[in-house]
Amino acid sequence: MNANAFPSPREAATFSLLLLTLAIWPPTTQQSDNPATDDLARLSGTWEVISGEEAGQELDPARLDRQRLVFNGRKYKVLVGERVVEEGTCQLDPTRSPRQIDLNIQVGDEAGKSQLGLYRLGPQMLTLSFNRAGDVARPKQFETEADTTQFTLRLKRLP
Repeated sequence: MNANAFPSPREAATFSLLLLTLAIWPPTTQQSDNPATDDLARLSGTWEVISGEEAGQELDPARLDRQRLVFNGRKYKVLVGERVVEEGTCQLDPTRSPRQIDLNIQVGDEAGKSQLGLYRLGPQMLTLSFNRAGDVARPKQFETEADTTQFTLRLKRLP
């Protein structure tokens, strides 16, 4: 055997330290170059409406009962119980503050209209705020005020 084939004690220690560092270093989370794509991935899934307000007043919980939103990529649908009441596509702009969402309604009572809104997305909670479909104004904040058509929904992620 060739004696030069074995590392010196110093080289062996350096190599061992490198392996140890790689073993305990936390993995990096891969982010895409497009924040909207990242938020679409985080938004995907089923969300249950847990509370809301409109024109400065809390919405009646009975009015929100069994309402869910399902996001799958850029597509979304709104369900009441098992009945689909609205479907369409969404576009996100996470570079704005607050973050913006645009819904293009394709199926339902408001088909053919757009709805401009805001969103706040956490791991298990989602807040959406919109004016009525067809309104060209976007809400400026999540809190609603009297004498407006703005409404805000708070949703939790379902497993």
